[in-house]
Amino acid sequence: MRPVAAFDLGYRSARSGFFFDAMELVAFVAPSVGGIDALRHAIEPIFAARNRTRDDMDWVTSLLSQAYRTPLSAPSGVDEYRELLIGRVFDVVNRWSFIDDIKTVNRLQAWFYAGFGLGRTDTVLCGIELLVRLRDTAGADVGPVRHAMAPMQRLAAEAARQLEVPAQEDDLQGVRPLLEQAAQHARSLSLRLQRPLELIDTSSSDAHTLEFLADVASRIRIDLAHVGASLA
Repeated sequence: MRPVAAFDLGYRSARSGFFFDAMELVAFVAPSVGGIDALRHAIEPIFAARNRTRDDMDWVTSLLSQAYRTPLSAPSGVDEYRELLIGRVFDVVNRWSFIDDIKTVNRLQAWFYAGFGLGRTDTVLCGIELLVRLRDTAGADVGPVRHAMAPMQRLAAEAARQLEVPAQEDDLQGVRPLLEQAAQHARSLSLRLQRPLELIDTSSSDAHTLEFLADVASRIRIDLAHVGASLA
């Protein structure tokens, strides 16, 4: 697998989690306000992510279809997404450990987790905005919203650790400060999600953080394209 593909397998599969997890959360909250229509303002971030998620999942399933030599369909719901993530994406990553060359294994995993950590951080940041919107919707049952906070907090903490691993890889030396900064953003999100739901809020800097994460992904793709050329 080429370096950029390994990175995007992590990045595009991880950031798609927001759309699917968000739809599941909305399904729990909607009955308390009389249906989805009453949540139209709250779920604007989900609509905004819909096309990107479709493109990401089409790309991921196309890559995995080639890897497994069998046609795979893009997931249409959260259960299918999680099955794809665990049963296919992480199966590929686990199979890398059987490669005899440990340096190759380490590089593949570094490329993948650089993407996965960035994608998870993106997912959590978008998720916080959704939590706040749902919490502030009049009449909404905040129980499911409160229940979603702990899993999101763990995702952010895991994303920070995942970003610290590739930061030590020589192939990514040029973006090491950016990966370390992204890891700090993930840690900050984890801390924010440890507050009571009533004290959770969005920040004016969140949009800039999302732009930063996307810029880091673009920079990594450029660096890894050069790495891939050197391996050709």
